[in-house]
Amino acid sequence: MVLNALGLPTILATFIGLFYFDITLLLGIQSLGMVLIIAWTFLKTRFYKEEAQLV
Repeated sequence: MVLNALGLPTILATFIGLFYFDITLLLGIQSLGMVLIIAWTFLKTRFYKEEAQLV
């Protein structure tokens, strides 16, 4: 999940890095983007656990 969440922020950081290279800014974009995507995924799915029914 973390690797999937890093995809879009990495592409965004790459394009910004082509014009303005500051490693702390690029790492910040990646980290914040990953956290936001994981948080959005959690809010969207709530990671519901299906309750097992004993039959």
